[in-house]
Amino acid sequence: MLYNTSKGFSVTKKTGKKKKDILLVEDDEGIKITLSALLADFGYSLDSAGNASQAIEYVSSSNYTLVLTDYQLPDLTGLELIKIIKNLGSDSLFIMMTGHSDINIAINALREDVFDFILKPVNPEKLQNILENAFQEKDKREKREALVSELQELTTKDNLTEINNRRYFETIYTLETGRALRYKRALSCLIFDIDDFKKINDTYGHYAGDIVLKEVAQICLRSLRKNDASTLCRWGGDEFVALLPETDTEGAVTCAEHLRKSIENHRIKTENSLLKVTISCGVSSWDRKKRIEDLLYQADMALLKAKKNGKNCIFGGEK
Repeated sequence: MLYNTSKGFSVTKKTGKKKKDILLVEDDEGIKITLSALLADFGYSLDSAGNASQAIEYVSSSNYTLVLTDYQLPDLTGLELIKIIKNLGSDSLFIMMTGHSDINIAINALREDVFDFILKPVNPEKLQNILENAFQEKDKREKREALVSELQELTTKDNLTEINNRRYFETIYTLETGRALRYKRALSCLIFDIDDFKKINDTYGHYAGDIVLKEVAQICLRSLRKNDASTLCRWGGDEFVALLPETDTEGAVTCAEHLRKSIENHRIKTENSLLKVTISCGVSSWDRKKRIEDLLYQADMALLKAKKNGKNCIFGGEK
């Protein structure tokens, strides 16, 4: 559903968008028909709109690699339309058409990151060249974004368990402790390790030990709330750590006990054995009487006490 106000447009966003090459926005019916036929001859899939309102409706239901729009539309300028489409989250490239060789229009178009600018009447050969360059640029951008995403994952994910690594946790720890301090909200921390993990490696081999680490990580992901699971990381060796935002002492202890039982009751199948493993867990919770910077240290000290208390247990959480 689309409606307009004196300042702009609002549109109901839809999911499951179709992928198309080009959205053509042109209010002159004759030019729109001519350009639509030309673009189809070039081999592009497209939709065509006669005004900004219709264009926004199209964008709400389809993803376009490129938007080719006239500058002067009945209801908005092409630049105003581009701003709205960007605000809807589109990553389309934009090409502006105009019958006016106005330098100010060109400058404003460049400020809106318009890919290129073409004067009317449109020269087919020039348009084809611009479109080819635009699609090549779009392809380069997508490959670059994919590479950056892959590199970011490589630097923040543990190769073995495929959960977050220590580098990621150090970043999220700074963010979450800052948020808790700023808004005076509860925050807890769990640090736990696998009891007698060295004995598992020595008895069953390091390959079996790797299986245990991966399986424990997966059990934790399934057992934690979604927001808490997003902070779970392999701290090092057989040690894991998780932050529990918006969770007080009682909630943290309950969570830790749930994790402990889930792992204790699970049997891990290795190549030649069915193993039972347990964890020891240290719990710390922040209140305003404590230094929030000590949250991680307190959880680590609690873990040492849990190990001394006989393992397969939880220690800490006291105020």
